[in-house]
Amino acid sequence: MIFGAVLCFFGGTYVASLAAVEAFLRMGGERLWGDIKYVYEQVKLVGEATLKDEEKAGGLSTLLKEDGTLNEDVPPAELLQRRIFVVMVTLKEPGRLENAVGSLWSAYVAVLATLSLQFAQVAALALGMAAAVKPTVDLLVSPVLTYVLDPSLHHWVASLINSTLNFVAMCVAWYLMAVVAAVYAGLKGGRMFADAAFGILADYGLIEKIPSELVRSWFDPKTSYLDEAIMYTLAGFGIYTQVFSGFAIFFPLNIVLLPLSALEWFLRFQITFGGTAPAS
Repeated sequence: MIFGAVLCFFGGTYVASLAAVEAFLRMGGERLWGDIKYVYEQVKLVGEATLKDEEKAGGLSTLLKEDGTLNEDVPPAELLQRRIFVVMVTLKEPGRLENAVGSLWSAYVAVLATLSLQFAQVAALALGMAAAVKPTVDLLVSPVLTYVLDPSLHHWVASLINSTLNFVAMCVAWYLMAVVAAVYAGLKGGRMFADAAFGILADYGLIEKIPSELVRSWFDPKTSYLDEAIMYTLAGFGIYTQVFSGFAIFFPLNIVLLPLSALEWFLRFQITFGGTAPAS
């Protein structure tokens, strides 16, 4: 219920992250989730093996001081060689690990390609709008910039106007995508909230305690529209709040969601500036 409510009221802020999750799920997310768990388990095993090697005699303990720093008489290459040896001994199925990492990288590139295509469609419309208003902006702004700027900088006027319009167009494109994401997140979050609420009522046997059979039937998702009423009411309120608040996140929730915000801006940077380049 909490996750659904957060999605309902703040999901549009994470337009790229939500789109990435949806693209990930539609491209075989269950299989790729298994790869993620396998890679995580292998990394965990390597970490545990490294700690054990630091504790046992003849292992990393002979190369390190008590504070974990390298002994002065030990070359860094020897420490690196020992750590690589521990990793290679710990990993029993390097071929499977290689395939898992390769699948995750392929999925990551494919998700970025999908998101870039979606963003390109909206950005094309935004840039088209910028091109349509450019003559008017040139007519109004060029004389002002020509008057304000030094004569030696007048050749920058056209570039400044064009770059500013393109930047505004990109902001408009992301805002339009955020509005679409807000609608998706509102509906998705509202459904999650309603399903979870009815699940809690069923798990604690609260529905059976209602004396009236007619009232009990209202809480049966299969025959009642009460869950839909909750879903669409919460979704509508959440979408309205997101759009008219400018997709702002209040304190202290913005601190809690800071990791997701960092991921969102990373994905936006990758999508906007061509994150699929390494795959070519």
